[in-house]
Amino acid sequence: MDRVTAMRVFADVAASGSFSASAERLEMSRAMVTRYVAEMEQWLGARLLQRTTRRVTLTDAGEQALRRCQQLLALVAEVEDEVATADGSLRGQLRLTSSMSFGHAHLAAALADGGISLQPTYLANPWLQRGELLAVLPAWQPPPMTIYALYPSRRHLSPAVRALLDFLVARFATLRW
Repeated sequence: MDRVTAMRVFADVAASGSFSASAERLEMSRAMVTRYVAEMEQWLGARLLQRTTRRVTLTDAGEQALRRCQQLLALVAEVEDEVATADGSLRGQLRLTSSMSFGHAHLAAALADGGISLQPTYLANPWLQRGELLAVLPAWQPPPMTIYALYPSRRHLSPAVRALLDFLVARFATLRW
């Protein structure tokens, strides 16, 4: 039997407390749910569930196995999300982080007559154009700003990450900072 499916079934039975409820939710027969749980118990060499006529509860071994099964199932889900689909569609979740100045669009550190501020033009341009801010040293240029994208590896790069990187390169290639 498929051990990943057995772990999914076991975790569902543990959550629902019922073989019948899990069978219905997982769209399989109650007998098949019982077989998957029995397969898990045989594989691990321990009784995982205490069954009574009214309810199903985890044994001590079952609690330990459930924690590990949940971790493994989360890892399986991550692997499935990272692997590209045959049609090349983008899927999965991307987490982005940026500096505070990149995320803010307000210059409170200069607009309130607070003095001189060194700000990237992408933040200051609206106020410079309206005359609410003045460029103090227009001929002087600070060192160029660079944006870096950090990701685990180029090897086996997911299509979603590749698409995001391509978009960011195109979006920021022509902007003056």
